[in-house]
Amino acid sequence: MESLPFAIGSAGSCTLVLQTVLPALWFADGPSRVEVSGGTDNPSAPPADFIRRVLEPLLAKIGIHQQTTLLRHGFYPAGGGVVATEVSPVASFNTLQLGERGNIVRMRGEVLLAGVPRHVAEREIAT
Repeated sequence: MESLPFAIGSAGSCTLVLQTVLPALWFADGPSRVEVSGGTDNPSAPPADFIRRVLEPLLAKIGIHQQTTLLRHGFYPAGGGVVATEVSPVASFNTLQLGERGNIVRMRGEVLLAGVPRHVAEREIAT
């Protein structure tokens, strides 16, 4: 498996780097692993949990198999987070039709804060 490390060197978005690199790896000759260090939870960029919990299940339906692991959170402005994604080359694509909204199966909320008192998280959960 080919391993590709990317060190952003700041709190720049790990997920924006993944969104750029992963499509090329879907067509690689063999499996790949990408590890990106930087910001995992930034303003104006999808958080790493979005890739894992929302995007990857949809990609799997069309035949793209990848698994993202959040190794360490990294918040703006400090960064320091690490995200790793293992990618298998695409054998073939399936069609995806999202013509109707499905039933809500589950709702989940999560508050991640760094460097602020606990009551701030409790207040966010309450609202």
